[in-house]
Amino acid sequence: MISVIIPCYQERNYISSFLDQLKSFEICEDTEFLLIDGGSNDGTREVINDKIQFFSNLRIIENPWQIAPIAMNLGIREARGEYIIRLDVHTKYPPDYLSKLTYWARKTGADNVGGICIPGALENTPTANAICKVFKDRFGVGNSLFRLGVTTPTEVDTVQFGCYRRDVFEKIGLFDERLARVQDYELNNRLRSAGGRILLVPEIKYIYYPRSNYISLWQNRYATGKGIVMALYYTGSFRTINIRHTVPLLFVILLLLPLFLAVLWPVCLIPSIFVFLFYVGILTLRSFKLADKQSSAWRVALSFFIMHFSYGLGSIAGLFRVFFRVALGNRKKDKMLCYSKSINK
Repeated sequence: MISVIIPCYQERNYISSFLDQLKSFEICEDTEFLLIDGGSNDGTREVINDKIQFFSNLRIIENPWQIAPIAMNLGIREARGEYIIRLDVHTKYPPDYLSKLTYWARKTGADNVGGICIPGALENTPTANAICKVFKDRFGVGNSLFRLGVTTPTEVDTVQFGCYRRDVFEKIGLFDERLARVQDYELNNRLRSAGGRILLVPEIKYIYYPRSNYISLWQNRYATGKGIVMALYYTGSFRTINIRHTVPLLFVILLLLPLFLAVLWPVCLIPSIFVFLFYVGILTLRSFKLADKQSSAWRVALSFFIMHFSYGLGSIAGLFRVFFRVALGNRKKDKMLCYSKSINK
């Protein structure tokens, strides 16, 4: 049996087409869909209620906390399947997506199996197309293999929307509910530390729709950058994240700190200017290489800059939050939540 968990909140623009996808999947009779809704009030629930009559294997579970790792944990506790798969509403999947995931999980015995993420523009605008380009370029996403792609099945540090064997959660526990971001990477790190294998399969592909405008991109990357620092603070281990997660923070610090110090020591402007020119040089080269008729070089360059700068500023905001949290002694929620060695079946 396969259990598919779908966290959902305020997805009015996506939920209808996503539910249509569920009906097109190649599935066995013992597949169940668990839609974990965070109390959507934007019309999402009305769409779900209109279409739920066409599903005999779809259940809705309430998630009043509106946090993704809590949604996953609620779903895992309710799931009856041998394999547990997460799907995202902002994504388009091929009909054989679920069957291929479970096929490779059975064939290889991997603890978590995932596919290649291909960014797609939900809106056919120059800005949306430019943002898609930076989400599949190494300068934009670092060494994230599930975005860059591989040519053969490869063991990796993490995958997005993975297919887990159920006993994984019985061995290492559930998702850390303190982590609004990178909760999947933290769980996968625990999995690898326990000797588990995470497999990225190139023949499995899906289209993920990133933000379509610069404001949404800024908000998303800022929140992710902040979440990275909070993950480090809560877990107390650099193994929780990858080095690529810290590069935007270092970039913004090296760019801005000398500017503040230059008020007293003008010579400090030199490293800041050097970092800026070095970054602009790489930015220009990559932007012109990726530019085409759908999106100009300046739009691609702006997408890169917003992605990196907002992420770095978010990480700095996370550092300040940690500082004040420690200074004020406000550490009531610092213990890991829902970290269980067994699951109620």
